[in-house]
Amino acid sequence: MNQFLRRIFRKQAKAEKKVDVEFEEFKDTFYLNPEARFFDVLKEGRHTKLLLWLDPSNGFSESQAFILLANEVTRRGVKIWEQTGITMNLDEGNGSSEISEFSRKSLGELATFLGFPITVYYRESIGSELKKADFLPTNS
Repeated sequence: MNQFLRRIFRKQAKAEKKVDVEFEEFKDTFYLNPEARFFDVLKEGRHTKLLLWLDPSNGFSESQAFILLANEVTRRGVKIWEQTGITMNLDEGNGSSEISEFSRKSLGELATFLGFPITVYYRESIGSELKKADFLPTNS
């Protein structure tokens, strides 16, 4: 195999490993409240759509952004149960970040699960105008 392909595969393997490491950290350290880990509560409540959406092997950029955000705020000592909302920016500046229908439904479910709104900024295509999507909790 030539050097160029080896470098590509090596970079992909490192990126996948980083996503897996971030996901494991998220499962271990992100709490829904002082007594309950977020991921444990999801599993106990059988929130299968959210579990599927959060699984990094499924490649949803929105869920990966949420996991990275959750890890960062946890490292800084921010408690999610004291927050009134989340804002995420999916504008990576290097391509489209249109929100899939599955992610839209999952973000709505996540807002309901957390009990507060989630705002996502994104671009539908390279160079397009920045858009905003709000996901509000429902009472169901």
